[in-house]
Amino acid sequence: MDSVVEVVRKYHKKKISAEKQADLYANKIRELQEHELSEDGNFGILGIFKRQTPEQYRAHLDLLRECLEEEKKKTVEAEKEIEEYTRTALEEIRFFDDLKFKELHQIFVDYAKVQLDFYKKDLENWKNLEVAIKD
Repeated sequence: MDSVVEVVRKYHKKKISAEKQADLYANKIRELQEHELSEDGNFGILGIFKRQTPEQYRAHLDLLRECLEEEKKKTVEAEKEIEEYTRTALEEIRFFDDLKFKELHQIFVDYAKVQLDFYKKDLENWKNLEVAIKD
């Protein structure tokens, strides 16, 4: 049972990590949209203090697009990692469940054999005792 709990715990950690990555990606999209909407080159709070030249504006826009692509790749990788982890974790859980049932079955078979041996010896003792009593 502890192994299942550990698998679930790791899954939740990976899921949280993927959600954070998705949030970063969404923030980059929002930042890019805000930047594209500002036609005069002002960007966020910086625009209040400093106006950007058209070259700076385009460079910043290109940088944002590159960052957006990187965040998208990281988000996709995180999602693939979760899918892979989930698949392998389920395989491991199934394997251990099968192993547990096989071991339990073997324990019962061994117990039955021990009981049969015990009763065979007990029957032999009774027969020997019966012969001894008759004599």
